Amino acid sequence: MSNSAPPSLDPKASVRFRAQQSVSRPAWLHSEVAQRMEQRLDWFKQAPTSWIDWEPINGGLKTHHRIQARYPSANALIIEYNERRLKEVQQELTSNWFINAFTRCIPALKNSKLFIKGKKSFSLSKPPDPTQVDLVWANMLLHLSPNPVELIKEWNKSLRVGGWVMFSCLGPDTSKELRHIYEQMGWTIPAHEFTDMHDWGDMLVEAGFADPVMDMERITLTYSTPEALIEDLRCLGGNFNYNRFPALRGRKWLQEFKNQLKLLGQSVAPPRSSNGERKKERAGEAMNMGMNMGMNTGMNTGRNDSTATSTPSPKIPLTFEIIYGHAFKVAPKIKVSETSAFSADDMRAMLKATRN
Repeated sequence: MSNSAPPSLDPKASVRFRAQQSVSRPAWLHSEVAQRMEQRLDWFKQAPTSWIDWEPINGGLKTHHRIQARYPSANALIIEYNERRLKEVQQELTSNWFINAFTRCIPALKNSKLFIKGKKSFSLSKPPDPTQVDLVWANMLLHLSPNPVELIKEWNKSLRVGGWVMFSCLGPDTSKELRHIYEQMGWTIPAHEFTDMHDWGDMLVEAGFADPVMDMERITLTYSTPEALIEDLRCLGGNFNYNRFPALRGRKWLQEFKNQLKLLGQSVAPPRSSNGERKKERAGEAMNMGMNMGMNTGMNTGRNDSTATSTPSPKIPLTFEIIYGHAFKVAPKIKVSETSAFSADDMRAMLKATRN
């Protein structure tokens, strides 16, 4: 399992989607998850002096700015998937005309804490050698990777000993409502199978990380219309399952799909309040938290606010299981025999760990 892609993931479909992602069409859910993950940085007392944002077009550029504001002196390395995305993110993160103009007018403000002091650099696909940073940030990426084991190894390689990775991805309960509809209608599976958080933890350990902490929450979005739900699915990437329907679906199928979504909404009890029902449940080991949120869907294009009418319209639920993980890089353990060979970097890391 740990040597392959996420179960049933079609690498070509994933590559095609990632190649098309753009700053102009961010995934709302990715930004929401990034904001929640950014709050977890409060757990870490030591501020990083350097960090990597791994594919921020996928993970959410708004959170890049928040982390930059949290650690204003830290140097940031931005990794992007292809040249077009790299150019887009360079333009987005370096064209801060307001601050540039303001500091030209008032030069003393250049040394103010109000402005970012850390340097930015950019790289295609992976960090240049040698790169050693304190934090690797990768939001909602692992479940899209055709080779997650190699990706996790790249994260480990990019970190200093004592540095840590923070990541999030989708888990197995994602889109369980759609899976039920597809099974009931005799259609092919609507998404690839998602890897369990315990398997991700095993892969982190295999890659050289220590004591990974994994936790999970369930976010259930509710939609007023099938069209709003379908639009969000398109932003999230569609169906990457090997066994997905091999051709284009017709109008008749689309209408039947919308009808099934409406029936699903009618079968679900309305939320207790316009702000949504929140209930917490314990799941898994460490701090594994499940959260079922009947969210008001008035926050984005195609979402309607249920408070605008006296009679609540049917709400169509769609569940996302969000897995969060973090782990620290430790000094490599080298088995010494009569004849042993290891790198100078590994030796320095071991000696430093021994002194500490």
